Amino acid sequence: MNLTIKNSLLGIVALLVSMQVWALSSDKDQPLEIEADQASIDDAKGETIYEGNVMVSQGTLNLRAAKVSLTYDKNKKVDTIRAQGNPAYFKQRPDGRKDDIKASAQVMEFNVKADILNLRTNAKIEQGKDVFTGENITYEAKRGLIKATGGGSKGRVKVTVQPDSLRHKTE
Repeated sequence: MNLTIKNSLLGIVALLVSMQVWALSSDKDQPLEIEADQASIDDAKGETIYEGNVMVSQGTLNLRAAKVSLTYDKNKKVDTIRAQGNPAYFKQRPDGRKDDIKASAQVMEFNVKADILNLRTNAKIEQGKDVFTGENITYEAKRGLIKATGGGSKGRVKVTVQPDSLRHKTE
């Protein structure tokens, strides 16, 4: 697996760990702003839901989705973060990089305790000209394991990695 794609996934995992640490080091001191048409907090269920043109930003981090849900465990810590859209979009500039990490999928779900990120339905991750697409992409951070399944008419996964000489010219 190309290190750039793996770093892209790690950047997304860093985003989704919890509402308090969504940003990489370059963004973490910026204010976290969430806009939505509506928001609801249900302490009894342990759930917060933002709906309707949801926009989350913190420094260079941007997340756009139709709906963002957070579920909490009994200790009030974030258990799962789920972004849904048509598709949901994520973008952030990692430290020391010229190109943003971009991801999109119908559903982006991060299980905080298991440290597993799932991009479901038309999943795509990009950094610069490097692209990783599939119907579903799963990243298990603890094991360093990436799994992708194909989609579309050919039912295949596609990875496009530019030669190092091209990458160095754009970074």
